[in-house]
Amino acid sequence: MIALGLVALACLAQETSGQASGATEDAGSALPPILLSSPGELPRAKAGRWSGYDGTDLQALGVEREIFDVLQRAQTRYLARDYPGALEPLFQALRSEPDLPEALSLAGLVYFRLRRYGDAVLLYERLVEVAPKLVGRTLALGHGYYSLGDYARARAHYLRLKELRPNDPSVQRALGLTLYRLGDEEAALAIFEALLERGAELDKARYWLGRIRYERGEPELALEHVKALDALTPYDVRTWYLRMQVLYDLGREEEARAAESRWREVDLLTQELRKVDGLLGIQPGRFDLLSRKFELHARLGDAFSARAVLPRLVEARPPEVAEAGLYLGTLETLLGLGDTAGALAAARTLEQRCPDDLATWKRLELLYASMRMRTDQVRAARRVRELASPPGETDDGQ
Repeated sequence: MIALGLVALACLAQETSGQASGATEDAGSALPPILLSSPGELPRAKAGRWSGYDGTDLQALGVEREIFDVLQRAQTRYLARDYPGALEPLFQALRSEPDLPEALSLAGLVYFRLRRYGDAVLLYERLVEVAPKLVGRTLALGHGYYSLGDYARARAHYLRLKELRPNDPSVQRALGLTLYRLGDEEAALAIFEALLERGAELDKARYWLGRIRYERGEPELALEHVKALDALTPYDVRTWYLRMQVLYDLGREEEARAAESRWREVDLLTQELRKVDGLLGIQPGRFDLLSRKFELHARLGDAFSARAVLPRLVEARPPEVAEAGLYLGTLETLLGLGDTAGALAAARTLEQRCPDDLATWKRLELLYASMRMRTDQVRAARRVRELASPPGETDDGQ
């Protein structure tokens, strides 16, 4: 059923774009103009303009009501993963109110999501400079340093945040990883063991404990964490690579070869997912890319992530793509993934959105029969008869 659903979606994507099969090769030649702008060119505020701001009351500092509407628009677009669309109102706000802290913060996060780490760091450093009371919300600044390979500055920033947020597991995890990169394995192990004991950041703590133990020549200890990752990160390419390494080291050749085969499969799909996600970061409404993203998650077997794509896929559906065909394709895919709840949700949506489509009701009748939902099966069968009968005819043909 997965294959049937994916073929249907691929055909729908090809109806709207000749790029469906090669979407990841299209770098999006026409970048949104806002991405050609540099945050370093934004105007600066007068010294001390935001020094007292603690994140509670911008109106008291004379910020006009219109700016709040602009910030809300940026937030909405950011949550919709429309990063260029979020930057446009943020630049507007920062030109009207130079160094506006809320705009700097969100713009920094947008650039981080776009993997423009240098621009993200620039904005967050400016935020700390102009509104030092907000340093506690600049975890992404440390992530920016880390992503640029500046581990010493990342460590210094995480240590500063740890003083402000001593019980925050995300800060501790980031600090542990940075210490590991700097060669302090013992300190990193202590942090990850503490997180594991607390039940916090479990997937990341388990992975890095396994990775560090393996690199220290302790494959038996690493295997304990690798096994725990089965339920935590079954679609993570790093997990499968570590599993393969550990099993080969332990001489468990057959299991290691199976892990290697799965790693190679997951690696190829993950590489393409990263390319698709990169393109979606600058072209969030492309139906062909979203269809491909849904397909890749499905091929991984990741029903949760596939289902999460659906709202965006439906919103991006162009007029020439039949709504019934879209939902039927996703329904078949979700069924094939064993996501009965997701398939049933798609079925209910089909009933509401495509009440006069004969093919839809025929499929729903079979679906409800397979789920032993007798009342719904009878209702769907009745609707099939109604749609199949010419206008004016009754069930007895008179």
